[in-house]
Amino acid sequence: MLFKGSPIQPKNRRYMKDFRRQAQMIFQDPYQSLNPRFNVFEIVTEPLLFEEKSYSLAEKEVLALQALEFAGLRPAIDYLYRFPHELSGGQRQRVSIATCFIMSPDLIIADEPVSMLDASVRADILKLFVNMKEERGTAFLFITHDLSLAWLISDRVAIMYLGKVMEIGPADIISGQCQHPYSQALTSVLAMVGEERRQEKILLEGETPSPINLPSGCRFHPRCPVAAERCRKEEPEYCEVNPGHFVSCHYPGSLQKHKGDK
Repeated sequence: MLFKGSPIQPKNRRYMKDFRRQAQMIFQDPYQSLNPRFNVFEIVTEPLLFEEKSYSLAEKEVLALQALEFAGLRPAIDYLYRFPHELSGGQRQRVSIATCFIMSPDLIIADEPVSMLDASVRADILKLFVNMKEERGTAFLFITHDLSLAWLISDRVAIMYLGKVMEIGPADIISGQCQHPYSQALTSVLAMVGEERRQEKILLEGETPSPINLPSGCRFHPRCPVAAERCRKEEPEYCEVNPGHFVSCHYPGSLQKHKGDK
């Protein structure tokens, strides 16, 4: 895995200390990701331990208040010394965002960050992410099972199956012109805004194979409606079907052709 063009070095302590200043994580479960023994001030300012500079208590408080304000916890002073059990799920996730914001990271890895939140809170959290991306230039690795969220927040989308990226490309291309049969099956169940009618659903048969006992060849072939003998024997390489749009498939776009021939 590359970060800013260079391999991540997990065994290099000096490198990892610098990496943690530049990359932050938001977890899925706001009820499990915050230390219940720390108050909000302690949680939000803990990443400052990775900074070379030492901060006074007053400086930490100012930074924490700014981060909480940005994350939408206003007035921030009302939340600064509360404990996690005194906050709602949405408020806890905002504390996690403030913890990231205080470091001004270049990258935030967000693992299903809104899946456990109410719909109204989801929209506010997603707006925060968009603001960080547009105003501060923060890059996001946004992990989700909800493709509609991926289209909404992402510039590029990667679709994975059993631990492998099957297709990656610009979000607008993947949402409307995906080429891998698995991607096409996923997008077929989405009712996209503005469509006159919903496209026919593509139902996948069979069970998902075990990730510790992967099938030979293409790992998707046991469930692929258009799998051929080659798919069962050879793992496909990535091919570029459009500029910046890559697919791991021997026959990209074949499912659409198959449906058209019926």
